[in-house]
Amino acid sequence: MPDALHIALLTAAGLVAGSVNAVAGGGTFFTLPAMLAAGLPPTIAVPSNLVAVWPGNPMAAFACRREIWAHRHDLALRSVIALAGGSIGAILLLRTEEVVLTQLVPFLLIAATGLYALGGWLVRFLPRTDGPPRAMPLVESIAAVYGGYFGSGLGVMLLALLRLQGIENDHEANGLKNFLSALNGTTSAAIFIASGLVSWPETLAVFTGALLGGFGLGSMVRHVPRTFLRALVIASGLTLSVVYFWRVYGPA
Repeated sequence: MPDALHIALLTAAGLVAGSVNAVAGGGTFFTLPAMLAAGLPPTIAVPSNLVAVWPGNPMAAFACRREIWAHRHDLALRSVIALAGGSIGAILLLRTEEVVLTQLVPFLLIAATGLYALGGWLVRFLPRTDGPPRAMPLVESIAAVYGGYFGSGLGVMLLALLRLQGIENDHEANGLKNFLSALNGTTSAAIFIASGLVSWPETLAVFTGALLGGFGLGSMVRHVPRTFLRALVIASGLTLSVVYFWRVYGPA
């Protein structure tokens, strides 16, 4: 059971994450490290973090339901890929030994930071196409498995993939991203909860903070320049990556 200090830390991380997510995204760079700092091993921290931040995606998807429905012709296939990938990723995480996941965390953090940092460039400059390339279901499947396994950076990956498939309307792409992320997170969260890998005191603390941050502080944070928030998230991600690389691979 975490002490009052850790609960306060987790709630504060959730507040920051919810506020940042409302404007620029990248909130998991604050919540996952807080989970680890609270003393949770990676095999518990990663699933708990995914469950804590999951509810934000369904709420965001519901707000974009009209834009999502505009792509109903291929929604069934995308949904199956998101659900199946989330399940596979979650099962892979369940089968990953703690020592292996501990060694993977620094690489996953730097990959997620890179995706976040380059995401705007990817979405803006990827070439448009008249339709989905033949290999796209496979690429989407890989992204979905990653989402179920680690989660951070999935939204950027999905936006880039949707752009590659010719979806130019930002609202429609963002709606589809939220919808697919919600499905992916739903199936992985269900597996993690059923497997007993979620530490509820920490998860509820982060969730409560994120909820308050998104609805309460989100309106205030919108007045902060978006570029500043993105720079803050990227700096946090890089710092955490260096810290965890040092912890895992530095001199004993």
